[in-house]
Amino acid sequence: MRKRFIHALFAISALSTTGIFLGSCNQSSSSQTDSTKSNTSLYGQKFDKTTAIDVDSALANWQSHTKSVIVKGTSTAVCQTEGCWFKYKTATEDLFVDFDHQFKIEKNSVGKSMYATGYFYQDTVSVEMLQEWAKDDGKTAEEIAAIKEPKIELHFRAVGVEIE
Repeated sequence: MRKRFIHALFAISALSTTGIFLGSCNQSSSSQTDSTKSNTSLYGQKFDKTTAIDVDSALANWQSHTKSVIVKGTSTAVCQTEGCWFKYKTATEDLFVDFDHQFKIEKNSVGKSMYATGYFYQDTVSVEMLQEWAKDDGKTAEEIAAIKEPKIELHFRAVGVEIE
């Protein structure tokens, strides 16, 4: 009887562990290659990019895009730790785009044309988070240590990203 119980626990444990690993793999490999365009990758939710507007135009009226908008632009930086964020090149200051840890993009996507569907929001970013992002962005120890104050920033939360 004890032997059967131990075997049953082992089987349940093995199935649970397998489910955890499969769940993790499915989340991190959420990219799909669009078969109609060989150099296009989609991450997160699918969307129709034909209505996309330039990131600078969207920024000019960001208050009207706090629900949903599709923006396009060129990436200037990508998280080199996990691929969990990127920055759009803009006319003023690069725009931080995050995915709320729902998916990750390829780390070698700097300089590529990016489409993102999501919304704008303002965030008070802590010193610790600013330092973490600086580290992810490859900043030097001196540049990271120089970050001493939290910052209110305009961000974009993407639920889907397409890279060309």
